[in-house]
Formats: sequence, C-alpha cells, structure tokens
Amino acid sequence: MFLHTNPQFEIFKPKRLIFENSPDKPTNNPENSSPEVFHEKTKDQRNKLGDDVSNKLVLPEEKLNKLDLVKLDVDSLIKLEDKYPGILLYIFTDITGDNEKIDFSKWEFYKKPVAGQKLKVDFRENNAANMEIGAADMLSPVVRCITVYEDGDSALARTSERRLGLKGKNRSNGIGFFDKNGYIPIYTGDTMIIGGAAESKKNIDLNYDKPFLTKKADGTEILDDESYARYEQSDEARKDREYLDKLYKENPQASRSKNLTHEEIDAIEARNTSTGIGANIVKTALMVARNGGMGMRGKHCWDWSNKIYKMAGVSGNSPTKTIFTYTKKYPGKDCKPYDAHATPSQYAQISPGDWIFYNNRNTSDAHGNHSAVFLEWIDRDNLLARVASGSFGKPWHVHNKPIDFKDKPVTRLGKPSGSIAVLPDITAIEQKYRHDKIPPVAA
Repeated sequence: MFLHTNPQFEIFKPKRLIFENSPDKPTNNPENSSPEVFHEKTKDQRNKLGDDVSNKLVLPEEKLNKLDLVKLDVDSLIKLEDKYPGILLYIFTDITGDNEKIDFSKWEFYKKPVAGQKLKVDFRENNAANMEIGAADMLSPVVRCITVYEDGDSALARTSERRLGLKGKNRSNGIGFFDKNGYIPIYTGDTMIIGGAAESKKNIDLNYDKPFLTKKADGTEILDDESYARYEQSDEARKDREYLDKLYKENPQASRSKNLTHEEIDAIEARNTSTGIGANIVKTALMVARNGGMGMRGKHCWDWSNKIYKMAGVSGNSPTKTIFTYTKKYPGKDCKPYDAHATPSQYAQISPGDWIFYNNRNTSDAHGNHSAVFLEWIDRDNLLARVASGSFGKPWHVHNKPIDFKDKPVTRLGKPSGSIAVLPDITAIEQKYRHDKIPPVAA
C-alpha cells in the first residue's frame, strides 16, 4: 500500500554515530587544533562511516534518527535509499521530526507520503546532497507528478509534466521530474507537493512499478539493476525519449539535470568576454558553483552576490555603482504592469560580471526581486541570459535554465565599484580548496 501506519516503538537512547576527534568527542591531541588537520581526519572518518553504513546497509538492531545520517556522502545515501526506499525523505524532509527513532528492521511499516502532502526540503549543511540529490531519488516510482515551490514560495511554483526514468540515478541527464523548462530541482527551503498541487490523487499510480520489480528468494519485490534494465526496454522509456525530443525541439534551452556539468561550466568560462575585475567576478562565480558552494553559506541572495564580489577582488564601501534602478518605481512585487524595468538600450549595457536584480516576483523581497551575477547572453535578441546566484537554502550555483528577462525583467544594474590593486588568483584559490576543503575567505 502507499500509506502505512507508523507503529509506536519503545523510547530509548539511540546509538550515536560519533567520529573520532569530532566536536562531539573531547580530545587533548594538540595536532587537532589545526582546522586543516581536523577537516582531513573527520572527512576520512566520515567516508569510513559512509562505507560502513552503505556496505552493512545499517544493521537492523540499530535505531537512529535523521541527524545520525544527514552527513553521509551522496553515494552512501543513494545506496541506503536502494536498501530502504523512502529513507531520503526521512533524512531530508519534514515528513517526520528530527528525533523520531528509525527502526530499520521494521522499515516496511513506516509511513509513506500521501497525495497532496506538502514536504519541506532541508538538506541541512550537506552541500553535496543539496546540489546532487533530486526528488526522483527520494520518491517511489508510483509518484508521477510533483509541484515544487522554490524557497517555499507558491509564486515560484513549477509542476511536472512527466516523470522520466524509473527512480533516482539523478546524476544522469534526462532523469527526474520535468516541465516545459526542463528538469525541476529541489533545494533546501523548497516545498514539494506529492502528486502535484492539483488533482494530486490522480498522479499516484500504485501499480506503476509492478512490471519492473524483481522478486527475491524470500518473496519480497525490489527495484534493482535488472529493474532499470527492464525499464530501458519498456514502452515507458520510449515515451521518455519522445518527450525529451519534443521538449528540446520546442525549448532548446530546457535544463537536462539539477546542475550544469563541469564541462558546461568550463565552456561558459571559456566564452567570458569581460576583462579585469569583470572577468575575475565571472571566474569566481563559476569556481564557487563548480565546487558546490565551497562550504560557504549566504544569508540571502544579496549576501551571496556580495561574497562573490569580495572574493573576486571588488573594493569600495559599496560593492557596485548603480547604472540604473527601478526597484522603487512600482508598487507591489510585479514590475511589468508599470513598465518599471530595463529598456532595450539598458539591456545593451549589461556585461558579464555585472550584478543584477531581476523581477521573479518572489515573496521574500519587498519588490519581488532576486540578486544574481550576470554570466552571459544565451540569446541576446530574445533576452535569454545565464546567471549565477544563491539564497539561504541554496548554495551558490549556475542556474540550470536560462532566465527569460521578458518574463522576469531586470530592475537594477550594478557594476563593480572598484577593485584592489592585485586581483586574487582564482585558480590558486580553487586548488587550495580542493586540497584542504576549507571554505575560502573573501578578499
């Protein structure tokens, strides 16, 4: 059944997963006072924990809560989901409380999401999971549709047209929930509605995965490698391919996955036409995105853009000098009814590395604007642009689909106010981060 009753288990102190030399365990070893040494040790120990959990697939007698599992690496999390379908929902959404004990020996009886249920996504501080895990990794194949409210904002809703693929394997292109703009990602702070915001019950097909399940010797049925192989030969896979072919003919810029590949990000950098501080801003924005946010955190979109500017070497009391602004020239959150946005000649002034506000009509900002760094024009005539940004819930990232300025116009353009005499070496910063994994400090 899609919905199970959650049994009441006895309450007891859970077995905590504590890394050697972690903040949870005192140590008198002076060597561990170095953040570099501490990080390398805990990273190695965390990887070992991930290997232990994924290889042993959590011993049935272990009863844990989501906070015990939230820091596992992505590969271990996916393996855990293969063994205990739905565990990613427990770890990274509010389907249950943080402290509810998980009895893996009785996992089959735990409650599953129901049609129309709203789940708040929270990847905690696991940036890798935030950037790589998608809704199709979490949800059973019986869920055929979702609606996602970006940052929990219903004004930024996307509802899937089709779910592609059987389940998971999100790191491959063309797998997941798609709409006319392509792949629909989920990040911390987003709200996910099971079955979609409208007619959700019709979008739950309890028999969908039946033809693909593999029956084990003990009589249980599971999704395994054979299941995915059968799916690829099925009529459903053919429909997936037809959907993608049609989608990319109608919208060549539709996104294919949660993130751009490193090769795609490198190609943007190679096309960068800016010089000086503008070029360094683009290079910094792409570096941070390529490395999953580099362990940095931003309070909101403006704070993220400011961090990128400072790291790139922008100086001055204010990070930008304003070229034009319309942010206070319209009431409410929608600038379009008042034509309070960039004109054709003003769009021509935008260059890679500029700091823009564009009007996506979100509910968080008083004027419905979002801060981003402009990277490049994808289609200048049709005002399609590539940008990078972050928010409280999302690490800094290059947007996986173009921003249509005809729909979400630019309401403010800022250019770097100045720069330090010797610009930071972004390549060296990236190499250092990849070596020690310590978040970089802004210039």
